[in-house]
Amino acid sequence: MNKSHKLAWKSIIASPYRSFGLMTIMLLLSFIIVFGNILVLGMRNGSKNIVDKMGADIVVVPKDCEEDYEGILLTTDKNFFYMDTSVVDEVRNIKGISKVSPQTFLMTLEASCCDQSAQIVGIDIDSDFTITPWTEQGKLSALEQGEIIVGSDIAIRENQTFQMYDKTYRVAAVLKKSGTAMDSTVYVSQDEIEVLKQRAKKKGQGFIREVTEKDISAVLIQVEESERIDSVVARLSTIDGIAVISSDSVTNKLSREMKEVYQFFLGIVITVLLFSFLIVFIIEYIVMNERKAEIETFRVLGLKKKKIKRILLTESFAISGTGAVLGIFLGILSSVLFTVWINDLLEIPFLRPTVTEELGLILGGFLITVVTSALSILINFRRVYPEYIFE
Repeated sequence: MNKSHKLAWKSIIASPYRSFGLMTIMLLLSFIIVFGNILVLGMRNGSKNIVDKMGADIVVVPKDCEEDYEGILLTTDKNFFYMDTSVVDEVRNIKGISKVSPQTFLMTLEASCCDQSAQIVGIDIDSDFTITPWTEQGKLSALEQGEIIVGSDIAIRENQTFQMYDKTYRVAAVLKKSGTAMDSTVYVSQDEIEVLKQRAKKKGQGFIREVTEKDISAVLIQVEESERIDSVVARLSTIDGIAVISSDSVTNKLSREMKEVYQFFLGIVITVLLFSFLIVFIIEYIVMNERKAEIETFRVLGLKKKKIKRILLTESFAISGTGAVLGIFLGILSSVLFTVWINDLLEIPFLRPTVTEELGLILGGFLITVVTSALSILINFRRVYPEYIFE
């Protein structure tokens, strides 16, 4: 350890309250940078991800159920609604449609029916093009009897199984994280719905509404490349008793909602950061005034200006660096512990930043905190340095 480091360390030890106060300010600054930006990036990633994960160009649902479906799509809400399966054939007859796949949403009366409370969705595995492509294992081409697909938040057993109504199902695939109700959903084949219904009745835990083999909740549609989505929507609107939701309408609605929330949170983060920078500068201003006599003593003892700067910057790096590391750790920890609460609070899709993005936030938070402290010291050092004592 050279003399600059020794003097810096002794200065930190000699003024524990000052050092602790500065460290706390740096901790708060780095915490705001990391935690605030995780929120902002999480909202951006969630909105982008939901448009990608929607998969379908158009979704047909029962009349007056548009908001219910959008709630499932855009938040973590669970819901149920039904229409007759004959709608599938009517949709197939519409010009300009290349793929059609039905889904059935089930809601149970008791959470104790399963290993975990979850929305159960019946899918037609042969025609599905919106769920199976998003499995962590890659596109799933088939779902054998007794197999299911689960969302990323479903806690499966060590032997890759999940129990519903006293029947153990093998988990064939797990979906990638989406930040929506998909994460807490269990997907079964349409044929398995009748089995679940009979087992539910036997256990005295039926569904909230009786479901028959003729009931479906939504029809997901992929439009031919040569067709315009709005043209197909217009043709679908001629079918009685349905509502039509296009990916464009979902994107526009999400963009409007996201713009307001995103700007609000971004504004808060920027405002708090600016105040934090100002507070750091003011505190360093006060501290440097208190240390003016100390700096003059260093000069009288023969220490040159460059050496004194090095001592102060070394001390600053030790304090601000420690505070930054602690703040970053608390920011990451808070974002992990309160992810569920954040989802409920925002009521919009929230998807944690990627590892690369988080590493960028960690590095950025550390550098901004350390550099802010160093610049504040250098600016205030010029003001208190005794120029009348010559080199």
